[in-house]
Amino acid sequence: MRVLLIAPTPPACHWPQGVFFYSVVPTELAHCAALLGQHGHHVRLEQREISLLRESFDWTKADARFEALLRKFSPELVVFFAPTATADEAFRLAGITRSVLGASANILLCGPHATALPEQTLADCPSLDAVMIGEWEWTLLEAANNGLTPGITGLRCATVSQKGWVPRPACTDLDSLPMPAWDLCDMDYITNRHRWLIRWLPLRTINLRTSRGCPNACSFCAAPLTAGAGVRFHSVEYVTEMLARALQNYPVEAVLFEDETFAADEARLRRLCETIQTRGWHRRLQWACCLRTDQACPDLLRTMKAAGCIQVEYGFETASNTLLQAIGKNTTVEQNLAAARHTREAGLRVYANIMFGLPGETALDMRNTLNFIRAIRPEVISASAMAPFPGTALFRDLSEAQKKRLQWGAYTYLDQFRSGFNPTAMSDAQWRSKYLQVQKHFIKPLILRQILRDAGNDSSAVIQYWRKRWRRFCHRHPLKAWRLPV
Repeated sequence: MRVLLIAPTPPACHWPQGVFFYSVVPTELAHCAALLGQHGHHVRLEQREISLLRESFDWTKADARFEALLRKFSPELVVFFAPTATADEAFRLAGITRSVLGASANILLCGPHATALPEQTLADCPSLDAVMIGEWEWTLLEAANNGLTPGITGLRCATVSQKGWVPRPACTDLDSLPMPAWDLCDMDYITNRHRWLIRWLPLRTINLRTSRGCPNACSFCAAPLTAGAGVRFHSVEYVTEMLARALQNYPVEAVLFEDETFAADEARLRRLCETIQTRGWHRRLQWACCLRTDQACPDLLRTMKAAGCIQVEYGFETASNTLLQAIGKNTTVEQNLAAARHTREAGLRVYANIMFGLPGETALDMRNTLNFIRAIRPEVISASAMAPFPGTALFRDLSEAQKKRLQWGAYTYLDQFRSGFNPTAMSDAQWRSKYLQVQKHFIKPLILRQILRDAGNDSSAVIQYWRKRWRRFCHRHPLKAWRLPV
């Protein structure tokens, strides 16, 4: 069977803004493409970001290129992998697909959005034949082998009345998945030198996933929808083979391990670090990962540093123990401070994820969070406003009126203020004013300064533009610039 796998972008009305493109391998699609190919199916993989880039973001030309691909490849099965931010664009492309292929192809949608809202997704997009719920690679393989039959676990067909359907159970043996089909991706584009994966360092970086899931269940996180509860791992041998293939076939300088938490199995991580050193990869390869702050012990961080790690990302979120417990983070401010200190002592960069607009947050909480950022002085910061992703506890607490006002494309940039969603202890006017003030006078200038710090002698037009913006900020707000933790 001919199968077309598609990674859509957010819609044109919300994306792109600026130059923040991520140039990533669509990991789930790459694994699924390899699995389908292993069972004799003919697979193509389409990344819309790359198509749009080739057309200088002329959406009309990109759509014409997409229609030409559909006619030439003539797929029998078309699959969109769509997180919430890309759902609306996936719906639009599904409509184009139906108009080009008619009834000759079955069109499916998978990912966290479809898993959270299967019935609504089918209602919002009449062009879809089915959605896949939960972890979907094996569901899709079964559909490709046998057609869209209601008996396939994890498949919700649009034309069949189904009651009591359940998500596909999570695969217990991740090593049963073949190596990702990088040959179906535009690896020249993906491994081109850029600053957006290991921010803000200009490196040829590839993203790898070595596990699925997280030991925690934060109220704002939609990852467990498809990853399931708990953590499952690829073996060290499987990860080693992925690294070997990446280094052998592509001009890779760095790896971003995109696991939700890389040290969920500390012994496994230590074995991986040992393997990297034994093979000498630590001399040519830098890497970054994400840890929970309660995993950041000094000895482990030093071991990671010796194996080539240069940056650790943490979800600090806030400087309030009360709020950390309210969102189910199950960490403390004291642990967060210690993690930042231990990471810096190990010689690693600190990547700080911060979230404003938490349930019950006050203006004092926001001020304390800014003081926390000043105290830890992160090399990289990502600050967002809390968003109610479908399928999360936060989303379930919304009223039906609030849910109807949500726009999926507005999830593209999580640092945007969301009118009508205010779970804080502040009035709408106060929350909006405080958040916009923090973004304008603290977060955005801090990010700008961090980019310029890591830009070095880069004299590109983009860097020159950012230098101009930084000088203008310093001239207009000298005290605020002086207080930034740079």
